Amino acid sequence: MDPAAIAMIARKVLSMLFDENDRQLLAKIAIGVLGVLLLVALLFAAPFLMYQKVPLVSMRVADMYVNAAQAVEQSTQSPADPQGVPVNWQQVLAVDAVRYNQDFSQVAPSDAYQTAKLFIRQTGTRSVTTGSGSSATTVIYPVYQAVGLQDVCGELGISYDKVEQYLSVDLSFLLGDDSVADEGGRIYTAPAALKYQAVDSDAVITYLGNYNSALANRADVQIIIQAAQAHGVNPLLLFAVTGQEQCFDDENNDNAADVAAIADNPFNVGGSWQTTDYTLTQSADIAANFLAERLSQAPPSGENAVEWINDPANPNGGLYASEPDGSPTPGWWEGVNCFFQEMNSLPGVCAQNMQ
Repeated sequence: MDPAAIAMIARKVLSMLFDENDRQLLAKIAIGVLGVLLLVALLFAAPFLMYQKVPLVSMRVADMYVNAAQAVEQSTQSPADPQGVPVNWQQVLAVDAVRYNQDFSQVAPSDAYQTAKLFIRQTGTRSVTTGSGSSATTVIYPVYQAVGLQDVCGELGISYDKVEQYLSVDLSFLLGDDSVADEGGRIYTAPAALKYQAVDSDAVITYLGNYNSALANRADVQIIIQAAQAHGVNPLLLFAVTGQEQCFDDENNDNAADVAAIADNPFNVGGSWQTTDYTLTQSADIAANFLAERLSQAPPSGENAVEWINDPANPNGGLYASEPDGSPTPGWWEGVNCFFQEMNSLPGVCAQNMQ
């Protein structure tokens, strides 16, 4: 039956059963009931609508994606392109909101970093020459360009429209202070000097070469830098630890077999390079994770942050270097700090106050 006919019949029936005042009262009751039903519907629909349009993330997760985007952006900066390629952290977060169906419980900083890397692409290289005459030095740097959100979605095989929905709300209000989220949900609160920052890998290779280091090659340097990025730790701190632990794996100090073995674990994690069978990727990740754990709480006022790493009063994790009786290894932190400060004068390093 036609809806208009049904409405007309309903009005006639009501007019026969109720007078004008009753009909007005019924209309008010109907409107009230309808309002309640609409309110209930909205209450049930709101969480669904929010789930569809707002990434359900905490401040910690938001900070993690900010750090990942900044780390990737900094990795594109060089003397050949000082500005680098900007990376939008909210786009990175929106992509993972779709990829992981809003479940960020198992997403680590290294995962966020890998997603952020999808937003850049190396397009070639560019040489930069400094100095003149016999002192001129030419270094070749990679050059990058931005990858659009739609291209990233296409590469991952996810819906661009769904990702765009998660960009309808500005999540900047979630951003906390300067803390850096790292593995396991820890918040990195140590001084800015020990937080992750981009470093010039060529400058690091040159520095290590001055110590005849077996690590003075691009592959090993990048492995260590990537481990630092994943855990929010300054890469120079990791290199400084290898200096204190193994003299940067000086090729002149050991036979070829030992040099190669030390290069897999120059941090002496797990006890010693002599008692472990790690790859450099594994040992660098363990060392960076350990340092992040020790630095997940700020040092006491006035204490050097590197000293805090091996301070028995630090409640997070155990000592990095200890004696058989369990006491801190004498001079360990001073040696690490010395190398760290030395490397802070390298080109492309933004030296910051340790306190």
